[in-house]
Amino acid sequence: MAAPKKSVAKEAEQDRGGAPPEFTDIAKNDLAPGEQQRIETALAALKAVIGGDDRNAIHQRTHELNDVTKHLAEVAMNRSVHAALSGRSVNDM
Repeated sequence: MAAPKKSVAKEAEQDRGGAPPEFTDIAKNDLAPGEQQRIETALAALKAVIGGDDRNAIHQRTHELNDVTKHLAEVAMNRSVHAALSGRSVNDM
């Protein structure tokens, strides 16, 4: 019997001692329907080839993961910039 698939959030939780709250919030509020599943699928595909010696497969899966995580990166960056600039005026810059 195969082990159940873990979500990206669950893996982050195990790898870092807990999923960052902002990831949970982004996944819940900002990702399009099916987007988290596409990220998890691309991540699993990369993990499946990463230990092998097929450079082209690793390269392809890395680019696929990059493509499906672009929106996630944009949302995370926007949140970081917003938090950094929150409460500041243009004159403060």
